Amino acid sequence: MRVVSGEAGGRRLRGGAAGVRPTSERGRTALFDSLAGWIEGRTVLDLYAGTGALGIEALSRGARYAVLVDSDPAAVHIIRYNVAQCRFVDRAAVWRSAAQAALDHIVVCRGVFDLIVADPPYDTQAAAELVETTDRNRILSATGLLVVEHRKSDMPAPSLATLAYAGVKTVGDTAFSRYRPAPGSVAFGDADPAGLPPPRWRRNR
Repeated sequence: MRVVSGEAGGRRLRGGAAGVRPTSERGRTALFDSLAGWIEGRTVLDLYAGTGALGIEALSRGARYAVLVDSDPAAVHIIRYNVAQCRFVDRAAVWRSAAQAALDHIVVCRGVFDLIVADPPYDTQAAAELVETTDRNRILSATGLLVVEHRKSDMPAPSLATLAYAGVKTVGDTAFSRYRPAPGSVAFGDADPAGLPPPRWRRNR
């Protein structure tokens, strides 16, 4: 597995821990090619980060700062290794946390992100729950984007109170559903992610 393009393009990444299903190179290429230009200077939250491939790809293509989140200690170790290998330590934070707990923590800290990418486990309700939680917590900037990876046959929630469905990009059996803040929706916070403290470790609830 490698970084596809950008500053760290071609650099090899360490594979995932047992049970981790990294986003394919084709999938990352399709997703970030579609964000070319827009991603530069943005802040990124990578949930269910696994190997960190999505957040690292965003940094490689010009994102300013990324927070990468996973609850598995082995995955967190791999993410930290990959971030260091790509020389993004000064532009990234790695949190050991359940996704929902991380979102709650960000709300308390009044954090706001430009891009949230998430690759939750397939064949669960995690993708739909994540969309609903992001809708409720309002941690996307006014021009932000939520991208949730899921199996093509398992579409998450449609447009909600503060998020508008912005289409889907499919690569084989994988789909990336997109959501943007609805017109008039305002983020609850204004804190720069680069200054957020990490949450205390809590088991999945």
